[in-house]
Amino acid sequence: MKFYVIIPIYNTEKFLCKCLDSVINQTHTDLEIIIVNDGSPGNADEICRDYAAKDSRIKYIRQENQGISVARNNGLAAAAGDYIYFLDSDDSIAPDFFEKINDTLIVDPADIFIVHDICFPLVYAGTCITWEFGVRHEFLKKYPDIRYSPGVQPCEDSLFYYQLSSLTDHITLCKKAKYFYNTDNPESISKNLSNQRHLKSCYQSFEVVSAFHDRYKLEGEKATLHLTAFMKSIYAIFLAVSDRTTKNKILTATQKFIKKYPLARLNEREKIYFQKDFEYFVKSRIYEEYLLRKFMGHAFGITHRENVRQHQIIIRIFGVEIIFSHKK
Repeated sequence: MKFYVIIPIYNTEKFLCKCLDSVINQTHTDLEIIIVNDGSPGNADEICRDYAAKDSRIKYIRQENQGISVARNNGLAAAAGDYIYFLDSDDSIAPDFFEKINDTLIVDPADIFIVHDICFPLVYAGTCITWEFGVRHEFLKKYPDIRYSPGVQPCEDSLFYYQLSSLTDHITLCKKAKYFYNTDNPESISKNLSNQRHLKSCYQSFEVVSAFHDRYKLEGEKATLHLTAFMKSIYAIFLAVSDRTTKNKILTATQKFIKKYPLARLNEREKIYFQKDFEYFVKSRIYEEYLLRKFMGHAFGITHRENVRQHQIIIRIFGVEIIFSHKK
């Protein structure tokens, strides 16, 4: 099985060699590697040209700085093979990463593979960041309108995954493929986003999802649950901003969106698949209401918790928890 690995580059020279070495030294060698230099400063161009000269599997594309979504899309336009995978250039992968994925896909040739363990039904996984999943090339070719959304950051990867995963039930998990996420890059785009950038991404995300739903006419319980799961990414944006005015604007946009595209009514067991306080976010119109709902929910409430052995009901009264357990 042939994999096309797309690696966009911008301002990651410090980590680039480690990333590229981890790909070219894979035990599964049927790879094509597309490096897209998004106008990165420094010596990225020299590093990329050097690697391309040493390994015939590498195709090097250089473009003016247009953002990570355009870089990924340009890499995708040059790809073929059986499956497409996007790797962040400041991260790395285990030597048998693609071998483990290949083993999984031989048994289950899914439209989408996910490279980490998800311990809940996939319909609740409405968002995935780019490195967490790959896509079958033939499946992707069926939907040329679904690509990374230029100018959206953050949430561009969640949008891409949400749309593709909404159009298939054939998703598989590859739990043994090890990805090494780098938390030490201070230049990471995700660590340098302003409140206004987050707000703009929220507006853009709602525009993309609205157009997608209008085009494909998604209906039914699965679609509603999956859309609710996508809202995890909007809630993450809400939590990331630091001022009350921006939070209120996000809440206003959210209420406007869910008025047209209603979300699922989550029962107590379903709520465990979502972030803490998510339900208060989607019900609130202003930040003060969110805080009040959150306070009341923490002071008084009933929640469920479960694992493979038992199910628990937790009753909270002013921070005191009373737990009832029973075996499954």
